Amino acid sequence: MGFTTDLLTGVAQLLDTETDAVWDPYGVYGVDQIGIVLGIPTQSPDSLIALAAYGNIDDPALADSTVQVQVRLRGPDADPRPADDLADAVFDALQGKHGVMFGPVRLVYARRSSTFPLGIDGNGRQERSDNYNLAVHRPSPHRD
Repeated sequence: MGFTTDLLTGVAQLLDTETDAVWDPYGVYGVDQIGIVLGIPTQSPDSLIALAAYGNIDDPALADSTVQVQVRLRGPDADPRPADDLADAVFDALQGKHGVMFGPVRLVYARRSSTFPLGIDGNGRQERSDNYNLAVHRPSPHRD
């Protein structure tokens, strides 16, 4: 796998372990499960965490990078509390996490940078977005 896929898969596995959400790399979830997907949110299950990398800050010489990750959260209905509770569980699992390996990717530290309510989707489910900066060690051919 590539760096971004390794990183997002590692976050998904962490959330599977430390929250009530479930990571299945094939995206198969029961209707009552809280699924974790990479990229664009799927229509099911109703409760969902979608992880996407959307921006990087990379040192030109050192292997220091910061990857911005959107954690998009969706509750099962229009009530905002389940999505907020899910966001709180993600915060508890990720905020301040440091020194762990996500496959070959070393997480230096994680920090939430913003939250934003997204409102109700076309199926009547409350959504919000929490964004995290993940400082990582990312060596490459021209960086130490």
